[in-house]
Amino acid sequence: SENRMLPSWLKPNEHEVQESLTIKNKPQTTSLTRQNHNMSSCVITTAEAIKEMDNLSSDIDQDSIINCHHPSEAVSSNQKEFTELTPSVLLNPRHMDTQELQCNILVVLAPSVEMATELMAVDDGQVRPLLKSPKLELSYYDIEANTWCKGCKLDFPIQGAMLEKHSWRIAYLDGCLYMFSLGRQVGLQYNIQESTWRYLDCQQLFTRHGDNSPVKSVIPIKVGGRLIVLSMSREAQSDGTYWTKQHYFEFQPVFRTFIQVASVEGDRMDVPITQWTVSEESLITVKASTMMYRNLSRIQYIHVYNAETRKLDSHEVECTMEAGVKVLVRDQVVYLIDRENWCRSYSLKLSNWTGMHRYPHIGLSSSGGSQSDDPIYPALTRVTCHAGSSRWEVTASRKCPNTCMQEILVDSDGELTTMSHPSPPFQFMTAMCPGTMLRSKLDLMEQPRFLHVDNQTLNFS
Repeated sequence: SENRMLPSWLKPNEHEVQESLTIKNKPQTTSLTRQNHNMSSCVITTAEAIKEMDNLSSDIDQDSIINCHHPSEAVSSNQKEFTELTPSVLLNPRHMDTQELQCNILVVLAPSVEMATELMAVDDGQVRPLLKSPKLELSYYDIEANTWCKGCKLDFPIQGAMLEKHSWRIAYLDGCLYMFSLGRQVGLQYNIQESTWRYLDCQQLFTRHGDNSPVKSVIPIKVGGRLIVLSMSREAQSDGTYWTKQHYFEFQPVFRTFIQVASVEGDRMDVPITQWTVSEESLITVKASTMMYRNLSRIQYIHVYNAETRKLDSHEVECTMEAGVKVLVRDQVVYLIDRENWCRSYSLKLSNWTGMHRYPHIGLSSSGGSQSDDPIYPALTRVTCHAGSSRWEVTASRKCPNTCMQEILVDSDGELTTMSHPSPPFQFMTAMCPGTMLRSKLDLMEQPRFLHVDNQTLNFS
């Protein structure tokens, strides 16, 4: 009856329709590759292809959930082979029709009020309580709208793990919070929509890079639409210097595993320090050595990793600056700012230093606490993160149970400036990282209410 409503030139040929229905049963063949089908037969076979892709995606997702609960289980060769095909195989045409606006955000992880109050109630010199069930809270800062959005509460799945020696690094990608601890040698994924925790198969991130090269830092970073984890080690030499190694691992979301995609070896340094930032699809790391009792930083290398092409470019540079170097990048120019607010710029395109200037006005607010004022992890009074042309810092106030957030950014003219932003809804923070979120989701979120700890138990002296 439907065919009677169509013009003759749109009516499907019965022979062709029958042929298209039998083609889909042939192995490794779909009717999407056929060029001689008319419009109606293409509609029929496209729907069948979508159904097949959905079934395949569902089967793979079930396998990945099983594997994530058993991190020690090895991934089969078939799964590894399929992982390489994931970007094209799992492409669902129905999800490509609409492209919603992605907005830049900051993700702040903080201890709950009850947890922070319990930590702060202990006098100096006494043993801090080992919290059996840490409770954390999330909040999001909408950078475009300059507003805070209320997130969710998290019951941390590992008992007694929120200690300084077990400090956690975080990253946010596609509605999931990723947390890694070098002290615990574990990686976690928290799906915010499903409110579920999963262990990640990531033991290779913490494995020594050599017999005498223990891993000293594991840092998750969102680069474009991918999660890249830096695993950095160092090997002591007889002259007091170190050979450093830096491995890049890319997260495979289907099976929740990691593969090594790049490596930098052979950087020889004094006590090494690494700073990093992200510019679109590029992860930029600056390697420096500390000198003169940690009062000076000797900048030695700038490594640029492109997450899309998986190519790595290294620049051997040489300059000395005051310690506390911050890293910003804009238009292929890296800006290095020291604690005296001197800024040196390096062009990645020209592979050369391009200028030096002092910005006395970009200092942080005097109301912010110093690093030594941090009461105890995970209730910190200072957290920072870098995001391309901006560096964000949140510090607690000494005079009131409030906080201040400031941004140092590079404008379109290559000049540095400072902006103040609304305070986060927490008195103490655990970690902060950049991310993106759909505008439609942000608009549905409530504004949070400021949560402060019982001030009678605090001592900022």
